[in-house]
Amino acid sequence: EYMGSKKKMGKLFIGIACAISLIGVASLVGALVHNKYSGDDIRWSISLFFVILTLPISFWDIKQHLTFLHTENLQIPIVRIMWMVPIYSLDSFFAFQWHKYSVFFTISREMYEAYVIYNFVLFLIRFVAIREQFTSQHELKRLTNDEVQTIVKSVLNKKLPLKHQFPFCWTRPWSTSGTTCEYYNKCRRGVTQYVLCRIILSIVAYLGQILDVYEEGSLSPKSLYLYIAIILNFSQCYAFYCLVMVYRILNEELKPMNPLPKFLCVKSVVFLSWWQGLFIEALIELNIIPKKDNEGHDLSNELQCLLICFEMFIAAIAHHHVFPCNASYLFINGQRNNSVFNDENKISIGKRFKKMVFVEDVVDDARDVTTDLKTKLVAKSSSLSVTNNNNN
Repeated sequence: EYMGSKKKMGKLFIGIACAISLIGVASLVGALVHNKYSGDDIRWSISLFFVILTLPISFWDIKQHLTFLHTENLQIPIVRIMWMVPIYSLDSFFAFQWHKYSVFFTISREMYEAYVIYNFVLFLIRFVAIREQFTSQHELKRLTNDEVQTIVKSVLNKKLPLKHQFPFCWTRPWSTSGTTCEYYNKCRRGVTQYVLCRIILSIVAYLGQILDVYEEGSLSPKSLYLYIAIILNFSQCYAFYCLVMVYRILNEELKPMNPLPKFLCVKSVVFLSWWQGLFIEALIELNIIPKKDNEGHDLSNELQCLLICFEMFIAAIAHHHVFPCNASYLFINGQRNNSVFNDENKISIGKRFKKMVFVEDVVDDARDVTTDLKTKLVAKSSSLSVTNNNNN
């Protein structure tokens, strides 16, 4: 039964990749034959070419992780990260194909990047928790979110606070002591706030586009896009800062799984694609490149989508090498952290996807962030009321 489920899963992913590839090749040939190699079609054809190359690589790697689920605590975040490649690739191609709805595709794509950053931090802290748990108990078991937090906080309690880097070098170091462990909570909430901020502002952007006030790519003070871009830029930078702080303080514990290539892989895709879009918009505002192509389409959107389709092909190859399903860090002394299932690792396809898709961990962290914010607002309000009463 288990081998049968593996074969079914393999056939599913390979079938999807082959079907998309065949449709893509047929569409590519038809476009080039009937439209006589217009500039728009050449860009479209190049984008489709890289999508066809990217999807089989990415789907195969995802299939391998879900089939050989050695360490669920680590591989579920990895699979969520790896889904970034097909999502970005297909989303960019669809935005290129259907210009009218490109804004909605772009907003949806960018919403997922916040989720990727969150899962990468989750991957790092779970790795530390799993190794610490094995070191102390000499056995592996699936860890709950609460257990992961408790173990990682105990690791941080043994460390000295780190001085902040620019631009926060003027603030006091986050405390690493106590059961609350300010350092851990600040980093976790700093990443979670980006997820919440991205979701909320994406909804605002959707509404702005419907009401025709969004004006994607416009740097005019009258456009909603400018203010959303500014807020998201600060939110994203702070999330990445918290990610760097996690990496800095847990550097020794993370060395066995060589985190730097993984960190660069995630950071380059998420961070550079954002700045790449802003750079293209700046070139248009400076009249270095035209705003519209010969067919009257938004050239900035076409260039961004074209570059992302190419970059996702590179990212798919990078993910294949930095997130292999047989990586040594997924095993500790030959053991696998998967006691939630039996030793033969029998689990249906539906349960594998359920683990990947369901976001209870994000919901828990989001609830914690909102509760913390509410507590601070209530405390601040109470403090202001006391001050006003004393003045009166």
